[in-house]
Amino acid sequence: MEPYIQYIYFISLAKDLYRNHGIIPTNITDADADQGKIFNADGTNAYDVLFLFHDEYVTRAEYDNFKKFVMKGVTIVFGDGNVLYAEVSYHKNYNTISLVSGHNWNFDQNSTAWKGPAEKWLDETRERMGSNFLDITANYPLRFNNNPINYTRSEENYVANLNAKILVDYKLDNVPRSSGQYLGHIVATYELDYDKGKIIHLGLWGHSWLKIKNL
Repeated sequence: MEPYIQYIYFISLAKDLYRNHGIIPTNITDADADQGKIFNADGTNAYDVLFLFHDEYVTRAEYDNFKKFVMKGVTIVFGDGNVLYAEVSYHKNYNTISLVSGHNWNFDQNSTAWKGPAEKWLDETRERMGSNFLDITANYPLRFNNNPINYTRSEENYVANLNAKILVDYKLDNVPRSSGQYLGHIVATYELDYDKGKIIHLGLWGHSWLKIKNL
């Protein structure tokens, strides 16, 4: 996500939580999640809920920490599509990342690349998060026949776990023939119980319809 838009998105959400619920949110980074700072020193969760935005690239440690966080009995809310898609390495000394696997490539950090998976953890993400990336180019005119928020499409996830509880089905339509593997799939806002916790996923590119006029 473009950093300025992500910042505006977070501030809007934070203000709503404070005004309406008296909750003071904490802004954490991917590096914090990678290093386990979403947990207390005794291993318990440091937060009651995590709101994640466009986390397309994550380290294996970050991916596993999100799993552990939910399994301990709390909630992660995903506010954007195309998340947990590719694995990267985080180089703490330089505050940089490099690709490990995803987007159809593998990379061994020694300048050698070869063909790899599109979505790094396709099956595991289906089980733990409940959906996968709807890999149809963002400029293709998909239709959502149920569109109560006047959403303009960008990147979405489709529901891939039969245990997911559909909250809003956006009635995906006009899937191109070249992407026929997605025919019959549902793009929806849903929730999924996972171990002791819960996943809530918007299913859409959430900040596309964010109204910032009330900030």
